[in-house]
Parts: sequence; C-alpha cells; structure tokens
Amino acid sequence: MSKSLTGKVEAWPGKEEEKKWQNNTRRLLFLSEGVQSIHDPISWAAFHSNQEPSRDFEVTIGSLLPLFPDDSKSVAMIRHAICVVKQAVHHLNPGQVLVSTLDRPLFAIAKQIKWNWPNDYGEDKFVMLLGGLHLEMASLATIGDLLDGSGWTHALTQANIATPGTAESFLKTAHVTRTILLHTAYDAYSCEESEPKSFDEWCVNRSKTSPQFQY
Repeated sequence: MSKSLTGKVEAWPGKEEEKKWQNNTRRLLFLSEGVQSIHDPISWAAFHSNQEPSRDFEVTIGSLLPLFPDDSKSVAMIRHAICVVKQAVHHLNPGQVLVSTLDRPLFAIAKQIKWNWPNDYGEDKFVMLLGGLHLEMASLATIGDLLDGSGWTHALTQANIATPGTAESFLKTAHVTRTILLHTAYDAYSCEESEPKSFDEWCVNRSKTSPQFQY
C-alpha cells in the first residue's frame, strides 16, 4: 500500500505480480507437485525473468570494419606507424633520433623500408631494434647453428639429459626458457676445474650448494 499526493491510500502496483511468484513458489515447494526440472523458476529473479515477454529484434545491417584497409604487417602500415611515432617523439623532443623495438617479422619489414627509402628512414633518422625476447631467441638460434653437427645433441642424449627430439629442439630454440637453463647448466659443468664427473654427481653437488636447484 502507498499514499498518493492527495493522501489517498492506493494499492501497490506490483502486488499482483508478487502474489504470482508466491503462489508459484508455494506450488513447487510445499504442494505435491514438487520441482519437476531445473527450468522450474523458484527464485524471484528466475520467475520474473520468465514472465518477461519475448522481444524480437531486427538484425542490424551495420558491421565493424577495420580501421585501415591494408594489412597490419604490410609495408604501408609499418611506414604509417613509423611516421606516427616520429610525430609524437618530435613533438616532445624535436630532432631526436627515433628508436623502436619490433618483433622479428615486423623488424624484417622495417629494415627493408630503411634500405629502400634511406633518405626518409635512414640510420640517422631511425634506429630499429629487435624486441628483448626475439633478440634472445635470435642469439640462442645462432648458438644452435654453431653447435649443429658438433655432437652436442648426441652427448645430451647419451647422458640421458634429453631425448633426441628435445636435444634437437634446443638447437632451434623451440622453448626459450628450457634452452637458457640447459646452456647455463652446461656452461657451469664445463667450466669446473675438477676432473669431469657424471651428471648425477654434478646434480647432487649443485643441490648441496643451492637448495632450489633440485626443483
């Protein structure tokens, strides 16, 4: 019940709807029918959501179009990105040489742009660098090229450190973290001044000096 502006007591407009929910809950929980399926609405929100009339919406004829007509890794887009970064940098610090980091595919395209348009994108105007991860991957891949055919993978396999397939993946840097850990462990083992020991003995000694090594 509620009072109007004139002071008259008026019935609550949603009272009938609440009675419907109460009767439905009483029917499902306290009468002999019981809950027949998970689709029987017991809660207030579930009951009233089922009472909402279905609305038919027309399918929109619009669509989300890309911001640029060219591919994001095309020469035109890389040149456009370089020009945008150049304007932003020169706005804050006029005359500064632009230094940008790129992934390997984009880095290759950027280098081609520098070679084909040296007057606009020369080394005196732009410096392109590989990203940290890709620079590390390229360095490890170079080490793998040097070790290829040296018998290093066979030594890892015979020492039961890795399977033949995993040992070959170290040369190609298929997994960066594993490759770094392997090179670090191999360097530490090969630089020891004492007589060569088995890999198991080396692991035991390393576990004594560094408890985290066994994990």
